[in-house]
Amino acid sequence: MLFRFIPWKTEVFYSTNRTYTILFNKFIDNYYNRYNKNRVKQLGCQRCCAEWLIRCAAIFRVSGSSEFVSSKRQLLQLSEPFEIEEVDGSDSCISTPGLDYFQGVNTIKTLRLSYCSWIDDDSLYKVAFHLKDCLNAIEIVDCGCISGVGLLYLQNMTKLRNIVIRDLPMVKPGERIIVIDSLKTKFDKTCKITYPLERWLLPNEYGQIFYQGRSPLFTQVGLVCPTVAHGREWKVLFNCHQIGIVGRSMNGVTLANQ
Repeated sequence: MLFRFIPWKTEVFYSTNRTYTILFNKFIDNYYNRYNKNRVKQLGCQRCCAEWLIRCAAIFRVSGSSEFVSSKRQLLQLSEPFEIEEVDGSDSCISTPGLDYFQGVNTIKTLRLSYCSWIDDDSLYKVAFHLKDCLNAIEIVDCGCISGVGLLYLQNMTKLRNIVIRDLPMVKPGERIIVIDSLKTKFDKTCKITYPLERWLLPNEYGQIFYQGRSPLFTQVGLVCPTVAHGREWKVLFNCHQIGIVGRSMNGVTLANQ
């Protein structure tokens, strides 16, 4: 009799948890990231953008200074007019509605978005729209709501010279290849794109280690796993003195030599 109620309780738990998540997201959007158009007209876009960044636990650096502003006290000490040049939103509660504060702030050259749980594809669309003519470098690391569709919005930015992307769980290996090819086609050689494949093999993805060369000379060893990148070979090369190598990945998949 007890097991009859377990699925019902599980369903209630997940539905209640989802309700709390939606309410918390609305609180983040309406309180911390609410765009106040009248205040922007009164104080200016630079000042309001700075207040919003501090409110969301982000930090920024103004032009002509090497120190980051991270508190309200430091914000009050800034002499106006000032120009925001670098924004570090790592581990902050920045979300899509608040990104409208970037409108008119055409002085931001560097933007870091690391461990931002509320940044999604729509957020990158607004970033690319408001900062397309000024942003030179962007870093996107471990943002769980960003997919390959959102990364393609970076093509609309005309001044980008450095792109760093890492650890995005929603971006599939096939999407990663499309994103890299699209960005390289758009920016040609004017932008440095860093998007390493940092993913351990899944239990159903196995590879084989092959070797080239003769002992005791340096031997070229590579890991071949055609399933990682949709039929393309993924090789990790390194040098060693011995041929008989057996490795083990983090998830327990055994890798043996041919």
